[in-house]
Amino acid sequence: MNGRAGRPTTGWELVEKLAGSKEAQAKLRMIFDTIYGTKSVGEACGELGIGEAAFHKMREVTLERLLEAAEPRRAGRRKEEKGDESESRVRELERTVRELKSDLGAFRVREELAMAFPWYAKRLREKKRNQ
Repeated sequence: MNGRAGRPTTGWELVEKLAGSKEAQAKLRMIFDTIYGTKSVGEACGELGIGEAAFHKMREVTLERLLEAAEPRRAGRRKEEKGDESESRVRELERTVRELKSDLGAFRVREELAMAFPWYAKRLREKKRNQ
C-alpha cells in the first residue's frame, strides 16, 4: 500500500475543482485542447461560439498570465507598490479633506454668529430670499 487514499486527481479534474464558472472552465479546456492538438482552433471556436481572432487573443492572454504566474519570485509577501496613480489619488483626497475642513470651520462660525445674533441670521435669510 502506498499511503494514498484513492487515485490522485489528474487532468481536467484539477480544473473542475478550481473556483470558476463552467464557461471559464470550458474556455480553458478548449485552449489546452488546441495546444495539445486534440482540437483545431476552428473546432474550438465553433464549440465556444467565437471567432478565431477572439480565440487567439484569449489564448495569448491566458498563456501570458500562466507564464507570469510561473515566474520565480522572492519568498514572502510582496510589498504593495504605490504607483503614480495611487499617490495622485492620495493627494487629491488630502486636498478634499482640507477643503471640507475649511468649509466646516466656516459653517461653525456662521452657526455661532446665528446663535449669538438671531436678528442677523433672520436678516441674512431674508436677503437670500430676495436675491
